[in-house]
Amino acid sequence: MLPSGFGPFYKDARPGGYPIGQIVKGPDGNLWFADTTSIGRITPGGKQTKFAPNAAGGLIANGPSKTLWFTSFDSLGNPAISLIKTNGTIKNLPIRSGIFVIALTSGADGNEWFADNGMDSIGKITLTGTVTDYQLPDAHTHLPVAIAPGADGNLWFAATDFYGHSPEVGKVTPAGAITEYSLSSCSGDSDSLALGPDGNVWTSAVCGSGNAMVSVTTSGSVTTYPVAHPVIELTVGCDGELWGSFQKYIAEFDTTTHVQAPPIQTPRVKGHATFPWALAQGTGSDMWLTVNTSDSVGYVGVYRGR
Repeated sequence: MLPSGFGPFYKDARPGGYPIGQIVKGPDGNLWFADTTSIGRITPGGKQTKFAPNAAGGLIANGPSKTLWFTSFDSLGNPAISLIKTNGTIKNLPIRSGIFVIALTSGADGNEWFADNGMDSIGKITLTGTVTDYQLPDAHTHLPVAIAPGADGNLWFAATDFYGHSPEVGKVTPAGAITEYSLSSCSGDSDSLALGPDGNVWTSAVCGSGNAMVSVTTSGSVTTYPVAHPVIELTVGCDGELWGSFQKYIAEFDTTTHVQAPPIQTPRVKGHATFPWALAQGTGSDMWLTVNTSDSVGYVGVYRGR
């Protein structure tokens, strides 16, 4: 029996689907998720359909024209960024060697944007596959690790040095102009970024002597708020606040009171501990999450509140 607050957990329908990665609510109202080699769609009632046996990386994001985007390989084994319509139609868009996509997000300009860990740049790709890279001003010392849309119509990204230290947050305009803001009081970043309900972008970092949630306004003003736990895969939950995961827990952060709620441990499934990865809004007050178990099985589950 699952503990109070949690709904059913559904095993990834693809044999060997571990590990399972990101999850988003699609334009069709279903939940879409990525495992190591495929894309899954699951209805609010738990019915799964699998697509894209060429997917790779565990990344998925919403995109323009009611599409979902993910990283993959084309029919010749070359790296690609792919888009899938809600009816399952897939289009692979080849990308040149050297690009390593670590995060995807939809831009207000109608393009898909990505953090490129290989070229130390922020990239955008059109629906027809035209790729443009904008290299970071400090590309020789920093690389992007996360990307999210901003309230100002720009794309925002998090970056660190090659050792995961010296974090910064930056913005890139649709035309490619980049501005960076150092998180000077912080020594490490969680590789996660999200637009908060207050219109600021947020990340989780190690600042001063402990963990912190970091707010950056559209003008670049940085404020840190101490918290007990670092989180990854930040997203806005059904309650309008920020949620993330760490170790065996999910946790909520209130952007008004600047308080991190007590973390919630995800349940054991079939006798095995679960390690949450990503969360997404579902229908009503349900939050959906991807978890991997200690016996190397991926699941998609439901959290229904405390």
